[in-house]
Amino acid sequence: MLHWSLETLEMDLKFTWKISRGSTSRKINYIVHVEENGIKAMGEVAGITQAEASAGLIPKQYSQVSLDGVTDPTDINKLDICAPLAFGLESALIHLRAKQKGQSVPHYLGLEEIHKVPTSISLPILPLDEIAEFMKFQRVEHFPCCKIKVGQEKPIESCLEVAKHFAGPLRIDANEALQNCEDVLHFIDGIKHLNIEFLEQPMASHLVEEYKKLKPLSPIPIIADESLQQQKVDAELARQFHGINVKLMKTGGYLKAREQIQAAKHMGLNVMLGCMVETSLAIRSAIYIGQDVDWFDLDGFLFFKEEPFGLVQEKNGYLTIE
Repeated sequence: MLHWSLETLEMDLKFTWKISRGSTSRKINYIVHVEENGIKAMGEVAGITQAEASAGLIPKQYSQVSLDGVTDPTDINKLDICAPLAFGLESALIHLRAKQKGQSVPHYLGLEEIHKVPTSISLPILPLDEIAEFMKFQRVEHFPCCKIKVGQEKPIESCLEVAKHFAGPLRIDANEALQNCEDVLHFIDGIKHLNIEFLEQPMASHLVEEYKKLKPLSPIPIIADESLQQQKVDAELARQFHGINVKLMKTGGYLKAREQIQAAKHMGLNVMLGCMVETSLAIRSAIYIGQDVDWFDLDGFLFFKEEPFGLVQEKNGYLTIE
């Protein structure tokens, strides 16, 4: 019989993490514990928004859901719960089943084992005069690429300032901050001479027709983030974007994330594997499913003052797991 429990983790960040939707200097995540016949495993739950954390959505849903009939990871898909909690439950159970079979998690999932991947390092939205100092603080120079969060205020100037202090490729994430196709094209025109890998979710996800206008006009690949949640990757999404950002906390599980990756590659879309602000437990989970992925953006565990697990090591912008 499976025995489940939920542990709360309250962790301070090294700095204030600010994106277009808000900011925080403290993170509340949760650890799902599962045990059967003395064998134990864990999965992480990282709320997608601060509102979820402040409202206590995760522990509330956990206390209300019945796990009595759950024995197989596919059973999690039948539960009426939010995606981050679904991932925490599914991943814990998959980790348990893999242990019971004496297999690695990738082997259990039918994937090749990956032990080392490059990652970008992210900059929150910052005043222009604080960018250079923050980049030194985060040791940005030794990462292979830098990801910049921008908002409505001075997005072009922010990118230009970062480019003064970083010679490698830049990734831009607007988190829906720009208003329409014309705004995005104006923004792109101001940064297109820089070494830009892609622009992530520049407009709100409901602006479907604007994205369809933007895709053929943009000289920079446009990547879906907020436009891709738990749904399947289909032709409608492919008409809007050049690629997708897959996050385990948004898909709700390993199995759904792999389905999104496979569908995207079949349609000729690029795939980035991303993360929330989460510990090395969940970052390791993302690395597990890195087969066929073009880009990795898995720096969330580097933001904590004291990361609790130490399951992933970072050196010169590369992440390694045992």
